Amino acid sequence: MTTQAPTAMTVDALPAKETLTIEFKRDSHRLPDSELVEALVCLANTDGGELWRAACRTFRVSAPEVLLAVDFNLSSARTWIRFNFPDDAAPKGLPALRVARLDGVCCVATLANGRAIGCAPRLASIRPSAQRISRRKPDRLLGVEDDGSASGLHTDHQSLTGLAALVAARTSPSLAVSVEAIAVNGVTVARIRVPKASSEVATTAGVYLRRRLKVDGTPECVAMLPHDRASRATSFGLMDASAQPVAGATLADFDPLERERLRQSVQQYGGDRVLLELDDEALDGALGLTARQPDGARVPTLTGLLLIGREQSLRTLVPTHEFAFQVLAREAVRFNEFRRFPLLKALDWLETNFRPYNPEEELQVGLFRVPVPMVDMGAFREAVANALIHRDYHRLGAVHVRLEDEALVVSNPGGLVDGVTLANLLTIEPHPRNPQLADAMKRIGVVERSGRGVDKIYRGMLKFGRPAPDYSRTSRQDVVLRLPVVPADLDFRRLVVDAERNRGTELPIDSLIALAALRDLKRVSAEELAGHIQRDAAQAKRTLEALSEAGMVEAHGANRGRSYTLSADVYRLAGDKAAYTRQAGFTPIQHEQMVLNYARQHGLIRRADVMGLCRLSDGQAKDLLKRMKASGLLVLEGAGRSSAYRLGRAP
Repeated sequence: MTTQAPTAMTVDALPAKETLTIEFKRDSHRLPDSELVEALVCLANTDGGELWRAACRTFRVSAPEVLLAVDFNLSSARTWIRFNFPDDAAPKGLPALRVARLDGVCCVATLANGRAIGCAPRLASIRPSAQRISRRKPDRLLGVEDDGSASGLHTDHQSLTGLAALVAARTSPSLAVSVEAIAVNGVTVARIRVPKASSEVATTAGVYLRRRLKVDGTPECVAMLPHDRASRATSFGLMDASAQPVAGATLADFDPLERERLRQSVQQYGGDRVLLELDDEALDGALGLTARQPDGARVPTLTGLLLIGREQSLRTLVPTHEFAFQVLAREAVRFNEFRRFPLLKALDWLETNFRPYNPEEELQVGLFRVPVPMVDMGAFREAVANALIHRDYHRLGAVHVRLEDEALVVSNPGGLVDGVTLANLLTIEPHPRNPQLADAMKRIGVVERSGRGVDKIYRGMLKFGRPAPDYSRTSRQDVVLRLPVVPADLDFRRLVVDAERNRGTELPIDSLIALAALRDLKRVSAEELAGHIQRDAAQAKRTLEALSEAGMVEAHGANRGRSYTLSADVYRLAGDKAAYTRQAGFTPIQHEQMVLNYARQHGLIRRADVMGLCRLSDGQAKDLLKRMKASGLLVLEGAGRSSAYRLGRAP
């Protein structure tokens, strides 16, 4: 915990408004320490953030405003802050002015006679034409109002020293905050930075709070109930809810038919065949379907009930488990069913009901017919399984599988777990919310054994030339995946099939993303591709160079100006030879001819002209002009910014 020196750093403005990570607190009537600590606990139990409070404002007024003096008793003044006038507006015959904090009111006063220039409960502006100071009633904040304006600290809170220690002493576990003074437009405010806590934090009075957004988008602090605490622990990987015994469950809650379905699924999906050799008790132990109690009895875990539990038992013992399949055609509802089946039966039921709505065509590639469905069934199965496995089973709400006119949407309660963001979905190591359940489903073979199910979803979209999966609607409360159902790009699919047949294996996911980006953007650099594959530029360059060696991509330029396009063979297979010529650009000889023609027509040519004419980078244009000067085609005139080139010897 740290408290910075009182010397204030300067920033341009306070945050515009309160958000999930920004809190304002008024202190003009002395905010109780308990309320301050509760506000910080509330932030720590969500995403962390900042709490702002302010000291008195240093007014800047012009000379005429000094005449607007009113009588005021300064005997109770406790805190003084120097008040500065603009150099050209300092009143003559008066000493320097100061700002006094009096009972929550900021006052400007002279030291000579104790007459106040003005007082206001807020930081109201002093107007030369007015005969009094504006007295708007404050809203709320620890020195800062809800609208983001500073109203000042109570005199007991003027010193920031020891504030971090107070917070640490009144929280459990101790919350480490940093406090610093910030000057904003003449106002000294205190900014308290609150880290996101890795476990639940409470006040020493036993108060647990969390922060949420109301319907109107403004934040509020609410009680952190037991299921909220458990949900937060699972998102941080501190607890595995799926491995916990379910209270009230017995072995009689297991369905023999579902146990047989599990064994058949191992064979169907190519799971761990060792499981087929185990008896029921050993199978339950291997997959974590039961947990041993101190007395030796076996009790079903959440994983066990979700995989082989009876439907009625799931309704009673796991009321948060529910899923829905919906088909919406414009505004009409063609299918809308909610179920509480165990997971393996749920996957079969969802796939069976989805197939009639998933038409497919066939693509002839050489001697083979390649199916082209509206939605790749591998991607569908992985997306649905991920939603059922990684949902938050502490929260009510159904997993929704919804087919709309433009996309298949799969959503589940519970946001992304800690450490996983939209910017690292493709590269981060697996972070399951329910590790025991995820491991069981992997061993059965339902989902990717490597834990890279997102790659499979991406592959199922990109290999057909469709847009990448869209997770942009994901929030703190839900993960939302959209798989666009636009028509497939058959030429692109043919390209991928041929490439994978030549390789004898599937294209790496980075290569698929690169080819899709080149198809859409026509030309990319390694730096641009890095954002698409969520890796660094070096890895992106290796991906592009590997595709270049395979004859699928062509490189143009060198060093930092190097860019890539699809190769001539790819465009020829697509029947669009002209597109390749347009994207490949001009050869160095053509560049030289263009420069010579420009210089012949206009007399002179500058580097900026070459960049625009030939669509080259600054470095490439410089190299071209240097090469043409060395060969005598151009002659340099001038230096620096005035330099230009004219024709040299006749070409």
